[in-house]
Amino acid sequence: QKFKQESATESLNQKRQAEVIFKTIKNPNISRERKIQLITDVAKNEGLKKKLTDLIKEETLGLSSFEKQLKSSNIRTRANYIQEQIPNLSPEEKRAFILNLVKKKILTKDVVKSMVSQ
Repeated sequence: QKFKQESATESLNQKRQAEVIFKTIKNPNISRERKIQLITDVAKNEGLKKKLTDLIKEETLGLSSFEKQLKSSNIRTRANYIQEQIPNLSPEEKRAFILNLVKKKILTKDVVKSMVSQ
């Protein structure tokens, strides 16, 4: 129990650190040397490196806050959400909705399998 709590606290701290580093790296007013030093420091810490990599992927995919939360949800939750949304959309909207979810890696093969098995 105590170990899980400490692990969760460390993970949250690493996420916060990664967010600060990410903002710093993106800041055009920060010197190239400082950015390189930050990246070098991050490379030494696997947990922090993973959190920073995740942030970069999220930004690259253009995920909204809700989409980040949805993407981190379990397969069943994602499948349910998608199945609830689809009936309310026109054929064109359905196509755009599905393509967007695939592009953002929210709709995966496992999510489709879960939707079909219901």
